[in-house]
This record gives sequence, structure tokens and C-alpha cells, in this order.
Amino acid sequence: MISMETLERVGRLAELEIPENQREAARQDLEKMVTFVDVMKELNVKNVEPLYQVTAERAGTQNILRDDVVTEGEAREALLGNAPKRRGEFASVPKTFA
Repeated sequence: MISMETLERVGRLAELEIPENQREAARQDLEKMVTFVDVMKELNVKNVEPLYQVTAERAGTQNILRDDVVTEGEAREALLGNAPKRRGEFASVPKTFA
């Protein structure tokens, strides 16, 4: 069982601030994750080949590609029409870094 001390330690290591009213739910979630990993450890994967790409043909799927065709390449005005503010030919957005 995951203790509150373990949850606090994991929170510190991950640099997470877990609000007091959410700690029990977070502890239960962490407990479920650890339990799931323990169940996965019990699986017999001795004869299972590693799958390096989930869309590999041997997995029964394939990539479906389309031609890379430029459409409406001159849509600058339409796109800028969605911007809350403009500065010349550019969208103006609030600073994110000082």
C-alpha cells in the first residue's frame, strides 16, 4: 500500500504540488498504477517479439499516406482574421516570458 509519506516523497521528486484536498485521490491513483505494473510483471512475454512501431505491417496495420499537396497557400488574411489582435502582417499575442 502506498502511504501518504511515499506520495509526498514522489510529489517532491516530481516537483508537484498536490493540494491537501486531492492527496487521498492521488494516493489511490498511484496505488492503482503500482498495482497495474505488478500485474504486468507477471505476464509471460518470453516468446513475444518486440514491436518497435505500432503501425508495423506485422501488427496487422499499415501506414496510410496521402500526397502532400499545398492547398489555399495564400490564406494569410483568413488566418489573421481569427487573431484577437494584429500587428501588421502578424498576430499579436500576450507575452509569455518577461
